[in-house]
Amino acid sequence: MPFSTTLLAEFITYRTAMLVYWLNLLLLGLTLYWSWRHARHAGLIKADAPADIDQAIERRIIVGQSLYALSVLLCIVSTFLSIAFIFLVQINYAVAPGHKRALP
Repeated sequence: MPFSTTLLAEFITYRTAMLVYWLNLLLLGLTLYWSWRHARHAGLIKADAPADIDQAIERRIIVGQSLYALSVLLCIVSTFLSIAFIFLVQINYAVAPGHKRALP
């Protein structure tokens, strides 16, 4: 992330810098998705994990990546609008409640 973040900071009005930043986010998202699926198939998830956690995590990754893709489309209008949208998506994921377990 340091390279693409610095590139975007230096060339904030350039769509190419925004595209490089998004490609980095996409690669990170694909890595996260792959590592979750690998952990699940390799039996690295606790047996007492909630049954719906798998779908919730995969959905969260896919929705996040889709929103990042939308932000790149927004750079057609303005790179500043695109960056603001990415910021809002990241704030949402940082603040939004996670998967909650039912108490016994």
